[in-house]
Amino acid sequence: MLVGGMAAGAFLAVDASSLAWYLASRAEGDGAGGLFFAGLGAVVVGFGLMGAAYRKFRYGEQYEFRSGPKKGLLDLGGGKDILRQVEEVTSWFNQ
Repeated sequence: MLVGGMAAGAFLAVDASSLAWYLASRAEGDGAGGLFFAGLGAVVVGFGLMGAAYRKFRYGEQYEFRSGPKKGLLDLGGGKDILRQVEEVTSWFNQ
């Protein structure tokens, strides 16, 4: 997620905006202003995509060994199913 998001965001922020600004410098009339703001929009969208990719990578879902819904930090379910969870983890390592 991080690599793809950073690559796409950097492409938009650097390459797409550079192309739009180059075309804006060659254009005349209202097209030049539109291309300038399109390049500016590409920079904003590119940095936004990179930020979203980082947040998804950093705070995304983690894989955990659980037998049911998530519980609180100190709630172990009264000791139920702890041995079964330990057996699941150790059997996964023994594969």
